[in-house]
Amino acid sequence: MLASHDHIDILKSGVRDWNKWREENITVTPDLRGADLHGACLERADLTRANLHGAILEGAHLMDANLLGANLWKAYFRKADLTRANLERADLHGAYLGGANLEGANLKAAILAGANLKGANFRGADLHGAYLERADLTRANLHGAILEGAHLMDATLLGANFWKASFRKADLTRANLEGADLHEANLAGANLAGANLDGADLTGASLEGANLGKASFRRADLTRANLTGALLIKTDLSEAIVTNCIIYGVSAWEVNLDKATQKGLIITSGKGSIITVDDLEVAQFIHLILHNIKLRNVINTMTGKAVLLFGRFADGRKEVLESIAQWLRNNDHLPIMMDLPAPNDGNFTETVKTLAGLCKYVIADLTEAKFVPQESLFAIPNIAMPFIPLLQNGYAPWSMWKDLASRPYVLKPIVSYDTIDDLLGKMTTVIDEADYLCTAIADRESTHYPSVLKPEASVS
Repeated sequence: MLASHDHIDILKSGVRDWNKWREENITVTPDLRGADLHGACLERADLTRANLHGAILEGAHLMDANLLGANLWKAYFRKADLTRANLERADLHGAYLGGANLEGANLKAAILAGANLKGANFRGADLHGAYLERADLTRANLHGAILEGAHLMDATLLGANFWKASFRKADLTRANLEGADLHEANLAGANLAGANLDGADLTGASLEGANLGKASFRRADLTRANLTGALLIKTDLSEAIVTNCIIYGVSAWEVNLDKATQKGLIITSGKGSIITVDDLEVAQFIHLILHNIKLRNVINTMTGKAVLLFGRFADGRKEVLESIAQWLRNNDHLPIMMDLPAPNDGNFTETVKTLAGLCKYVIADLTEAKFVPQESLFAIPNIAMPFIPLLQNGYAPWSMWKDLASRPYVLKPIVSYDTIDDLLGKMTTVIDEADYLCTAIADRESTHYPSVLKPEASVS
């Protein structure tokens, strides 16, 4: 068997002699480890399965060369020309290909883990299933490259050009794509979990079914992007441009949309009418309403029958609330009971406002409610639904009641009662008055909504 230096001498004698020798020695694995092939002309050379571990190929000409299955581990290809070269299943682990020309090259299932590919030209290259973990593709040109099923975990792709590149089902977990040009790129089904796409251009890109969980798209441009069925969990879209995107079927949870530009988001699948909204979170809600009869029924029930009922659960007051709740159930209403909390409960006000906004009326038993967070009660009458105050005789309303009573949606006068039976006996009149006030609110007959009882009625 020839020594490795003999293999190098044959190769340096010219491609014709080399290829002839390969034909005559098809079982021999060429040993070209560490060979200095700086600037060598190896166009169309047969280097299949050759061992070029650590070889120096800086500026070498390898156009249309066949490097199928070759061992190019830590080989040095700086500015080498590998146009249309066949590198399928080649081992380029840790290789240096900075500035190399790999246009149209075949890199299917090639191993490029940890490789330096800065500024390399992969235009139209086939990297289907290639392994690019931790590879550095900073400013690389992958215009129209095929990266379907490629592995790019923790890869650096800063400022790279991926215009019209195909990343379908590629693994880009934690990849750094900051400022990358992904204009019209195909990322359908790709895993971009934890990836950095800050400032990236994703105009017209397909992210259909992609995993964007915890990915960062700060200041990214997603104009006309297809996000059908994409997973957005804790995704950062702050300051991003999210306009005219298809968002049908997205799953969005805890998405950061701070200062994002949202407009013309398409929530339909393309069949039938096109429906657009200007807010991602609203979009999911609208879609659920349109396609879920049960949810629509729930919403109709809430807005047409729900009554927010709150007061003190302590000191025997809960019995009053439960009695009113049962009366409401018996009269085709849906009671939602809420205990008035101790002071300094910061979550109470927002909870009350949210629930009140879903209900038809609010009924509040103010008896012994000296610890009521007054900002909560003041917020409720500003929502367009009747506020019904109850107070047991012998008790005085708290000091701020006069200010609250002047609000336009508060039923007047305050509904006073002696016993539970006395209160339940007045409930029909109370609800009639609340319905009257609802009608007046809906009709908008004047600039100030009426907030008085009908002349012939009184529930004091």
